[in-house]
Amino acid sequence: PETFPTDAILCKTVGEAIDAIVANGYNIGMISFDHDLGVGLTGYDLACWIEQRVHEGLIKPFRFRVHSQNPVGRQKIKLALWSMMMKWAEGKKSQ
Repeated sequence: PETFPTDAILCKTVGEAIDAIVANGYNIGMISFDHDLGVGLTGYDLACWIEQRVHEGLIKPFRFRVHSQNPVGRQKIKLALWSMMMKWAEGKKSQ
């Protein structure tokens, strides 16, 4: 069984995750993404929200994984994460 850090926050909705990220000053240590979160927004929506904040310079590199069993959703999240990684790599080159 997988263990999580004692300071991990379980967010069941995109809104909860965004609230936690903002409350923590946009500092993210690690996120484990799931795509299907019930009715409404998905893990992909969260990844896109984070991706935008990365491009705005608000979110620095963090660790992540995608644990979604939804193959299409998992791929969409990975594409958003790829965009974030490219932005972070671009920032390293300009330093």
